[in-house]
Amino acid sequence: MQAVRTTLPLKEQCWNQVRAVIETEGPGTSVQIEYEQLAASYGDAPNDPVWEEFAQALAQ
Repeated sequence: MQAVRTTLPLKEQCWNQVRAVIETEGPGTSVQIEYEQLAASYGDAPNDPVWEEFAQALAQ
């Protein structure tokens, strides 16, 4: 039987990147604040295009 590989929703992928920033820079960074604002607005849509845009911004 072949293992099924699942991809995390974009929101969770972003959170993993934000968590890494928090671990290195500490809490309260602008990245964390922006994530929390997006989560408040788009939390029920974990694959909304806004998360893809946020992930691209984090990668830069």
